[in-house]
Amino acid sequence: MWIQLQGLPRFANIPFYSGTKRVMTLPTELLPITSPANGRFCTVDEHASAFSRNQLFGQGPMIDVTSNQIVAPFNATVKTISSSGDFMQLMAMGVSAAVTLTLMFGHGEHFQVHQALSRHVRDGDTVNKGQSLLTLNQALLRAGEPHQSRLSLFIQCPATLTWPTSGTATALDSIIFEEEQDKL
Repeated sequence: MWIQLQGLPRFANIPFYSGTKRVMTLPTELLPITSPANGRFCTVDEHASAFSRNQLFGQGPMIDVTSNQIVAPFNATVKTISSSGDFMQLMAMGVSAAVTLTLMFGHGEHFQVHQALSRHVRDGDTVNKGQSLLTLNQALLRAGEPHQSRLSLFIQCPATLTWPTSGTATALDSIIFEEEQDKL
């Protein structure tokens, strides 16, 4: 008996690696991409989700969120959002190549209900840069396990990008993805 699953991620968008350098290209009209939340950049560790460690939805930084709101970092269409809001995919609008940014809180295990998150968007909604996507209840978020306040940002695109691994993140101000500069 064969079972066909629908709606799985497209693994054709996984970046190509050449030694230690990532080889991808991204439409320059989208760069740089700014942070969707305030917080601190943190590294992927043993407490990170399997999605982060195995890069199933692309690559990118993690932010330990301190703000009460998640905003759209660019003009996009909400491709997918879980019922609880802890998993969301944004597809960039008005660019020449397909660019998908995945935002995931914690391990992504709260698909139905997450008491600390309130959604403001649904599947298929069009959002503008700076528009609120989620409202967070920091007291409830911090009362749970420490990984629950971490927001993983994964990008699937054809690009050579860099991102910070430490420091502070300010919503719509801190750059999370920018084009890698050649070192002379």
